[in-house]
Amino acid sequence: MTTLTPTPPQGKLLLSQREAAAMLSISTRTLFSIIKSGKLPAVRIGSGGVRVALSDLERFIDQQRIS
Repeated sequence: MTTLTPTPPQGKLLLSQREAAAMLSISTRTLFSIIKSGKLPAVRIGSGGVRVALSDLERFIDQQRIS
């Protein structure tokens, strides 16, 4: 059985919390905890919207590699 990993929307530099969480296969609550801990940078847009740069998400993934 093959599992599909969500791919980022074409041409987007910033991902919503829901999109970033889906790419990591985690909940938005867990993603927010990672952001709050400082391990994953985020950008506040407007009055409360938080976005994650695709490049920061890729860097975070690379830093989490164990092998």
